[in-house]
Amino acid sequence: MNDFGVLVRIDRPDLLPSLRGLFEALKAAKDTEEFGALDDWRGRLPEEVQSKFEWPKERELEERRSIREQHPVRIAQPEEAMGEVWPFDSVLDAVQNGEYSLLGVEQTSPETAEIRIDPEAYPYGGLGAFIAIAEAHGMYVLGVNEYGKYQERVGLPNRSNEPATRKPWWKLW
Repeated sequence: MNDFGVLVRIDRPDLLPSLRGLFEALKAAKDTEEFGALDDWRGRLPEEVQSKFEWPKERELEERRSIREQHPVRIAQPEEAMGEVWPFDSVLDAVQNGEYSLLGVEQTSPETAEIRIDPEAYPYGGLGAFIAIAEAHGMYVLGVNEYGKYQERVGLPNRSNEPATRKPWWKLW
């Protein structure tokens, strides 16, 4: 894996087209800077994938926007993102504000695929949103290329198998 991104095992080949479609829609939104409404994104996903994300109501979105304006953004390390449930608006926010170009989702073998990005700066925003997207589509993260060097999952601190005892990064305030 030479590109920055996430290497996944395709445990749900039936959901790979949805993963690719979502990635392409995110790429188009990032290119045009038109992300639209949260509900529009929900409608693009199979119900099974929707259930893997939190979908906050408008009031909660407003509260979080207000909090975010007053606090620095914390970029999670890849191992912190594995196994976490993300609010989908946080996925959109991460992609919208990340300093990278979205390249694609490429199948590298019958069993694996890579979600590829091209960082434009450092810090560029991290891979957390892409890990959340992959896991929501039933893919198993094998490793990441976060800093120009591929790291296998076994080389990352393994937090994804621990019980969820820590607060998710978006609820730290």
